[in-house]
Amino acid sequence: MTDRESVIFMIFIVLIIVIIACSSNSDAHTEEKSPPKPDPSKDKQNKFAREILRGNTTPEKIVEKDGYDIEHVKQWVANYEKAAVQAALEADKTSTRIKLMEEDIEWFKQTCRKFIGDDWETKTDFSNRFVTKHMK
Repeated sequence: MTDRESVIFMIFIVLIIVIIACSSNSDAHTEEKSPPKPDPSKDKQNKFAREILRGNTTPEKIVEKDGYDIEHVKQWVANYEKAAVQAALEADKTSTRIKLMEEDIEWFKQTCRKFIGDDWETKTDFSNRFVTKHMK
């Protein structure tokens, strides 16, 4: 080997050592994130979702403050929105059922008045219709 080749070889070895040293130092400075906290109760998830939807906070702020996984927080919001839409759809059906039941009760009262008389509520003990013998 000539002197020139020896110098190039030494520079190459020094560069490899510097690269290895830099890569090991960068690993030492890398801050390891702690694993996210387990998901809170469903009530707390809903509370966070309401706060996000109202614009009082963001998923990122909840992750930063409480340490939950960002994807989980976003999923809580999606689940809350889905449940709210479902409740709105069910509310319409429920109000229709209630209206039909009220109409049935009104028909029942008219029919009792027609066949039993105006004092049908006293004769049938209508005011206590929901009280079972175990509750008396």
